Amino acid sequence: MLVTLPLPRDSVVYFVLTFEDYNYEEDHRESPDADYIMARERESIQYLRDAFGLPVYGESHDGDSLICKVFPNTLEDLIRMDKTLTRRHIGGNDEIDAGADYMVARDFRFYPEGVNRPFYGEEPGAIGPWSEWINQHSQP
Repeated sequence: MLVTLPLPRDSVVYFVLTFEDYNYEEDHRESPDADYIMARERESIQYLRDAFGLPVYGESHDGDSLICKVFPNTLEDLIRMDKTLTRRHIGGNDEIDAGADYMVARDFRFYPEGVNRPFYGEEPGAIGPWSEWINQHSQP
């Protein structure tokens, strides 16, 4: 079966996990504290692990967002992630609900040959959508 083909060793998916503080402040009339946001990030990472069926790693913070990464091992893993993004899409550039109050995951970038190489996704600068790479590599 072709979908179990291994991906290149350096394949990685990066995305941004964002706490939408403006929505929190609108609902609560105050700013959230750091402990509240970190707890929502942990909930979201677990939710996305379950959704993707793969470990999700929080790498670093960039302003108010947590940069996360996933290492799909096979074409099947990547197809499952792509289907999850399609099913759970709520808007924007591959934006999905992250499973915790006020959290969204967005801007999913698939780097088939590592982060210093071109990426696939919906953002400006992408060389195409994930489906393009998947279709090219699913052919016998």
